[in-house]
Amino acid sequence: QNFYPDTKENLPVEELLSIFIERFIAKNKDRKEIHFLFNENIRKETLDFLKKLDRPKIKIHKLDRQNQNLLEICNSQAEDALHRSNGFFWIPNSLETLSAFLKIKKINRIEAFDISHTSGKQVSASCVVLNRDGPDKKGYRLMNIKNETNNDYLALSEAIIRRLKNLQKNNLSYPEVILLDGGKGQLNSVLKNIEKNFLENIVLIAISKGPNRKEKYDNLHFNNKSFELKEFKNISKVLQLLRNESHRFALNQHRKRRSKDFLSSRLDDVKGIGPKLKINLLRHFGSEKEILEASFDELKSLPGVGYIKANQIYSFINKK
Repeated sequence: QNFYPDTKENLPVEELLSIFIERFIAKNKDRKEIHFLFNENIRKETLDFLKKLDRPKIKIHKLDRQNQNLLEICNSQAEDALHRSNGFFWIPNSLETLSAFLKIKKINRIEAFDISHTSGKQVSASCVVLNRDGPDKKGYRLMNIKNETNNDYLALSEAIIRRLKNLQKNNLSYPEVILLDGGKGQLNSVLKNIEKNFLENIVLIAISKGPNRKEKYDNLHFNNKSFELKEFKNISKVLQLLRNESHRFALNQHRKRRSKDFLSSRLDDVKGIGPKLKINLLRHFGSEKEILEASFDELKSLPGVGYIKANQIYSFINKK
């Protein structure tokens, strides 16, 4: 019923199965053969329909001890698929609650930003997008921040301004809400740095961790006021989803930049070591720490390295 909401609710199971089989075959005409295993009865009309098919060839198996485990696997996968497809059913209602709280007519899209860096180096910003259907991963964006200083305020401002100018340049709509991972300081700084014409149709809010960094004590900052999110569970859920996504996305990009910079700074001076081999080294050993601690024999065992290159890399790393 979840797959085909246009069918009547009072249809018996065998009729729903028949509808499913016919639609499944219609979408998989290119397959040479399809196997079905059911724990229910199938209507005679459906069986007659299947027998007449030349392509794909249909095989229906009866349930027995040998294939019982296959049915259990299929049930588990189906339940998981349904859970994922319905996993964000609550978002429209949360957005309605949030729009009422922020006094916005309607929220169709929220974009959330976060910053990740190591003492101001390899600064990365993430922009994640959420619409009424859930996270829109095609809309996610990553930015390498040009101003490499240990200042989250400036980095957030740069990331948001770049994003809004890009939307403007491509005649794309702005999000109704922008969420920052931070407190009043980050929010007020960004509000000062963004041009006023952008703020006419966008509301900026921020979310910060509460005591002991527990999510249930998170605070929402908006319009020079702070609110404990534990009082707004419907709002809290969607904002924490966004904040966690933006944090994860920014951190992943930062780690990639950090690894790339490490390889450049440590291995660029070794003769015969190109970008491809650097990547292979990281993939093979798993981390920069493992590369530094690798023995000569371990380096030599990597395909494409050999005795001479292994000796060059080993000597260079240990000399450094």
